[in-house]
Amino acid sequence: MISIKKYLDSDQPTEHASETESNELISAAMECYRAVLLAVGKTAAKVSPGLGVDLEMGLQGIARRLYLSVSPDLLAMTEKQVEVQLQEWGSRTSGYLKEQADGVKELLIALARTAESVGSRDQGYTSRFMDLTGRLEKIADLNDLTQVRSSLVERVSELKNSVDQMSRENTQLVSQLRAEISICETRLTSGRA
Repeated sequence: MISIKKYLDSDQPTEHASETESNELISAAMECYRAVLLAVGKTAAKVSPGLGVDLEMGLQGIARRLYLSVSPDLLAMTEKQVEVQLQEWGSRTSGYLKEQADGVKELLIALARTAESVGSRDQGYTSRFMDLTGRLEKIADLNDLTQVRSSLVERVSELKNSVDQMSRENTQLVSQLRAEISICETRLTSGRA
């Protein structure tokens, strides 16, 4: 672009080029410049549809203005406009990507907390079941059939209560995890660009 600007600034065509060739060169260079602006906009819209469309439209507007007239001042102004468009798009895209990364981190933290909770809970149930197993083994040493039957009924009741409690806690844990994942998923998809 600098060489085009210098060329436009000069009043004299080069020794080897006629005025027609110079105009054709300028026209071809401007067409190439407009095509690059449009390609950058289309690529941004493909990469990030929600954020790239603004850049694409802005660059299309700049390219259209270049069809109307070409002057060194217009080229200098266009350069600044393109730079501003790219910087704004870069800032928005950077913010969007940071939000998405934060959402993924939140989800991972929720999953880690849930896994830790499940591990702690399972250790508690392991202790309970080991204690129950020890008491069941002691029943085998009893000689009175009534006592054996009574002790077995108590232990079966304890086991049923423990299993029921585990089931309730599992259901509650899964519901809580689903809710947390749903919240994170909503945040991730609502910010999708």
